[in-house]
Amino acid sequence: MPNHEKSRISKSKTIDKFHEIEIQKIFDALLSLQNLRVQTGTFFGTANLTALGIAFSTQKAGIVFFAAILFWVFIVQDIITRGTLLRYYYRSFVLQERFASGEDNTFLGVFLSLKTEEKIRRIHKMSQVKERLNALKRLPVRDLGTNGFWVPLIMSLVEIGLGICLWLIFNWSLF
Repeated sequence: MPNHEKSRISKSKTIDKFHEIEIQKIFDALLSLQNLRVQTGTFFGTANLTALGIAFSTQKAGIVFFAAILFWVFIVQDIITRGTLLRYYYRSFVLQERFASGEDNTFLGVFLSLKTEEKIRRIHKMSQVKERLNALKRLPVRDLGTNGFWVPLIMSLVEIGLGICLWLIFNWSLF
């Protein structure tokens, strides 16, 4: 075994059974929540396209508005899920600092962007627990991603504009 491997092994802290299970559960939760985000995005996207297809086949502008509302429901759900993900990221960061500090090849480094990891590091350095909790609660709302926020928001606004145009200019009925 190379010398750098021996030094790394000798510096590592022993992990008790509770933290070993916690790390496994956090990793499973992170993967499950990422999977949930993909599945809900797929569901709401498909439901939106279906609603638009029904709206155009029946010439009902109100269904176009309903399709736009589906994106808003997705945005709210994604913000809630992202907030939960960031709390799991924070806990995994705390465990990483405790058991593998200075290690770059951990699962946390795979999931996080550098910007988000830096924010979590800043939160971790805060001295008061209440201050850290408040910062964690504010983090997902202030860091809105492209796929989970801006694309659905722009598409819903386009659909609202389209619905108004179809209703007022082309005289489609609402329902």
